[in-house]
Amino acid sequence: LPERQELKKLKLLKDELGELSTADEKKYLALRRLTEREILENADVVCATCVGAGDPRLANFRFRQVLIDESTQATEVECLIPMVMGAKQVVLVGDHCQLGPVIMCKQAAKAGLSQSLFERLVLLGVKPIRLQVQYRMHPCLSEFPSNTFYEGSLQNGVTASERTVSNVGFPWPTPSKPMMFYVQLGNEEISGSGTSYLNRTEATQ
Repeated sequence: LPERQELKKLKLLKDELGELSTADEKKYLALRRLTEREILENADVVCATCVGAGDPRLANFRFRQVLIDESTQATEVECLIPMVMGAKQVVLVGDHCQLGPVIMCKQAAKAGLSQSLFERLVLLGVKPIRLQVQYRMHPCLSEFPSNTFYEGSLQNGVTASERTVSNVGFPWPTPSKPMMFYVQLGNEEISGSGTSYLNRTEATQ
C-alpha cells in the first residue's frame, strides 16, 4: 500500500536524521496511527498487559472474550481495565496460593489493594478449576507445595528419573533428591525503599 511505503520512508528518514520537519512529523504520526489501527482491526487476538488495555489506541474497540494470565499477581483495579471493554466472558488464570499483587504502598495494601480479583472470587465461593498434574519439577520438589497448599492433591506427570541430571558437580545431601535448605546467619536489613529486605551475607555466599 502507498501509505505503508510512505510510512517506511519517513521512518528511515527519522532514524537517519534523528528528527523530521514539523510537516513530515505530523504526516508520520498520522500514518503510524492509521497503520496501527489497521493491524488492530484485522487481529484475531490482541495481547496486552491489563494496564496496557487502557491504551488510547484501543479505546474504540470492544472485546467480548478476555483472558487474564497470572491474574492473581494483578490488583483488582488492574483486572477491571480490560474487563470493562465489552467483555461477555472472562477467564482468570492464576494461583491464589502463590505470589499475589506486589503493592509498594503500605497504606494501599492495608486498605485491601493487595487482594487480587481471583482471590476475592474464591473467598466469595466461586470454585476455581485446578490443574491437578504438574510436569515441571522433580517429584521431591512438588511434594512440599502439594502437601502445604493443595491438600496433597497435586499429582506428578513426570518421574524422578525424567528430572534427574547426571554428572552434576553439586554435592546434593541426598543424591536422589536434588534439593537442599541452605542456612546462613547473616542479618537482614530493610532496603532503602523501606518495602523489602536484603541480606548481604546471603548475597555474597
